[in-house]
Amino acid sequence: EPSLLSVLTSGKHRHDYRRRNGSHEKCKKQPLPAEQKTCHARKLHVAAAKPLRLIYRLKYPGDEEEGKKSHGSADKVRMPLVVNVAKRCRNSECKKHYLETIENYLVLKVNEEYAYKQVARQMVGFRRLGVLADYESPYITLQHDFEADQIKVFAKMAEKGLIYKGLKPVYWSPSSESALAEAEIEYHDKEDISIYFTLPILAENEFKDAKFVVWTTTPWTLPANLAVCAGPDIDYVLAETSKGKLVFGEELTQKLTDLLELGEVEVLGHYKGTDLEGLKYTHPLYDRVSPCILGDYVSTSDGSGLVHIAPGHGEDDFMVGKAYGLEVLCPVDSKGYMMAAAGRYEGMFYQTCNEEVMKDMETSGNLLKVIKIVHSYPHDWRTKKPVIFRATPQWFASIDPIKEDLLKSINNVTWNPKWGDVRISNMIKDRHDWCISRQRAWGVPIPIFYAENGDAILDQDVLKHI
Repeated sequence: EPSLLSVLTSGKHRHDYRRRNGSHEKCKKQPLPAEQKTCHARKLHVAAAKPLRLIYRLKYPGDEEEGKKSHGSADKVRMPLVVNVAKRCRNSECKKHYLETIENYLVLKVNEEYAYKQVARQMVGFRRLGVLADYESPYITLQHDFEADQIKVFAKMAEKGLIYKGLKPVYWSPSSESALAEAEIEYHDKEDISIYFTLPILAENEFKDAKFVVWTTTPWTLPANLAVCAGPDIDYVLAETSKGKLVFGEELTQKLTDLLELGEVEVLGHYKGTDLEGLKYTHPLYDRVSPCILGDYVSTSDGSGLVHIAPGHGEDDFMVGKAYGLEVLCPVDSKGYMMAAAGRYEGMFYQTCNEEVMKDMETSGNLLKVIKIVHSYPHDWRTKKPVIFRATPQWFASIDPIKEDLLKSINNVTWNPKWGDVRISNMIKDRHDWCISRQRAWGVPIPIFYAENGDAILDQDVLKHI
């Protein structure tokens, strides 16, 4: 295998696309190969190699041009190559064979080989674009000395108690079957179905036969509902309406009357959020009794002034649920399908579950209104598909103990452009921890071992040895 430098400087890589395609006009119309289609700095950051060649070999045994067809016109690829490989193998014996029979060592060696070829191709593209860089000492994170430095930093963080494992909701991509960090999220407008629904209150006082009015944009999370949350300082009303006795934010009375067609509204009582704390309600879809709790983040800017709480599917839900000792219920698997804990919805993809939940809420008499909305929604930056919040055991790096030091360090850096200072400062200021684990077979493994009893071993001698 030729060295990177020889590949970059050899004559066969110096010819331009005009000569290759015969004319300048033809050159402009000819798309670049998938490997060079996106030539930007991020592409030189090879944090994780893609097992393209190996999967291609399994799918097309005997073909000597490994990898050549994997970016063909059939895929019309715009995403990283590994995403397209996953698409091609998702319903084939190829993927099963790859996952079950190929040893990790072989996979990683093929990954490394492919990654270096990819880097060489993209360096050629950068040179053609006239980008000035130190091509003889490329920045490639899969090199072992770079990985060793990462492990050293990890060891220092572990020594300071910044590394921990926790069960909490994280961005989860069903299309990639992996947890994602915020840096791997991009937002796109998405049309969704939102619903206004009711939760029947269990009480023998003035709230007898009354219902909480709640709004959500994720009906599929109702199987995981374990509480309803009120704002402690928000004013609420108990009102007699054409839809029965309802409880909602006083400030939203006129809006909800018009939107939900509540008819003649008679206010029966005024309450603060603190007055609602501890009230019980029955789940419309399950034999489950849950409480009304309080959360400072609840507002009357939209919805009803009351929030449906599913601790397994939202960061705010998780935090307020933790304060009240609620279970972290997450009935959705890694592929986005409902599990046994979801009852009759088991086996449904979460988006399909949306429709079924609405039907059942209507049958039970607890569906008030269905409204289509377009909102900015998080997507997987690789697959461009929607992500969800899903509680899974992950490893985290805590930022809170070193936040002040980080912010001070940012001020000691000269930023160009200047707004970079503000952007990263806000990113650090609003963050509490960082999810560092991924459900992938490539990348730098987290150097943690487990004892026979399942306890994690974060030993400095072991980390130094690694």
